[in-house]
Amino acid sequence: MSRLRPIKSQEPLKILQKYYGYSDRRGNGRHIILQDGRGHTTVIQANLGLGKGTVKKILNQIGLTWEGIERYL
Repeated sequence: MSRLRPIKSQEPLKILQKYYGYSDRRGNGRHIILQDGRGHTTVIQANLGLGKGTVKKILNQIGLTWEGIERYL
């Protein structure tokens, strides 16, 4: 089990779209809003690095753990 680390905003964006069925709902400026088929939404900052706390909050919103998403990084 590795530790949570800062990541680039494009990494979770690609993972959520490819492996978890999220699609762009809309995106303007610095934020991209993603939505899955069940209606769950999450917001990711575009073109910025995401700190550990932000990564943890995004994962909590969508119900994933760091270990669940780390294998795709």
